[in-house]
Amino acid sequence: MQNMFPTIIKFLVLLSLFLYSCTTTKPESEPLHPASSYYKSGLEYLKKGQMLHAENNFIRSIELDANYAPAHEGLARVLLEKGQLHEAALHVNRALQLDSGWLPAQLLKGRIELQRGNYEKAVSLLRQTIAKSKTAKATGNRKEMMASALYWIGVARFRQGNWAEAERVFAAYLRIDPSNGSAKEYWQQAAENRKLLEDKPEWIRELTLKPEITRGQLALLLYNTLLPMLKKNNADSALFGSGFANNDSLIVCELNKFNLMPLYPDSTFKAGKKAVRGDLALALGQVLNGGETKTASVQPMVFDDVARVFPFYAYVNRLVALQIMLPVNEHVFGTHRPLNGLEALRAIEKTKLIVRKR
Repeated sequence: MQNMFPTIIKFLVLLSLFLYSCTTTKPESEPLHPASSYYKSGLEYLKKGQMLHAENNFIRSIELDANYAPAHEGLARVLLEKGQLHEAALHVNRALQLDSGWLPAQLLKGRIELQRGNYEKAVSLLRQTIAKSKTAKATGNRKEMMASALYWIGVARFRQGNWAEAERVFAAYLRIDPSNGSAKEYWQQAAENRKLLEDKPEWIRELTLKPEITRGQLALLLYNTLLPMLKKNNADSALFGSGFANNDSLIVCELNKFNLMPLYPDSTFKAGKKAVRGDLALALGQVLNGGETKTASVQPMVFDDVARVFPFYAYVNRLVALQIMLPVNEHVFGTHRPLNGLEALRAIEKTKLIVRKR
């Protein structure tokens, strides 16, 4: 009997533990904050491009908790996509007031300034995102926010026309995320533009930053880049810089000799008028055909905005076939669309390369 006593004691201890476990209520997990739930749903809709559903979820999140910073940041994202920059800025500032360490809001603040065209301010804010992500008070996915900030800094430099810096930034980003196709395209284009401009004078560099150029500026560009290569001007003929007014007659006369930029029917050149893609297509078409109106046969493409008038119709087809100038879409070449400086220089340099290979 004495030998069984320890066994009985052990049994009683185990029994008491079993009964305790059966009668004790297990602690339940803390329920998810309703505002957080709607915020996460809003992010999912945002990823799918369902802006209305995303906006409604972010608004509902704010209604449940007006002091929930991520909800204000989420709504600001939608407003940015809709182009409502002022409203987006109000919500992103509110998010940072509530949680100064919320990295997505800091990143979004930089993106809003980028959209406004305030590139230096945008870069400063995005750099702050990177710096803030290294502090203890930062909240959000730090690595993701740092990479995103770097990407948008690259976009800002690209839009500024700072090709060397844009190339460097996107190269750094691609070391973090080499699979990002958009970053890769930006990096390649920045590298190409840097090489395109590395031996060009300052006035041409400035011209390439203009979203629209005039016929006078296009004439200067053609005169200074195409005519020397084609040996069309005399050996002692001076090349003019960025000014047009004092030398317009001579430049127009030189270009008109080779039908590069013909006068209007009223015998005026209209140097101050906006240049269009059709002006450049006519000039480059003439150059490719050695100044003659005949053109090599290419598979004809039909564009709704290009009249089937010889030789212009053939010029456009050839330029597109050689990828010197690309159409706006499958059915529109963009003949009457304003011409920007970078597109003009890029097309001219491609034409020069083809002519040199003859």
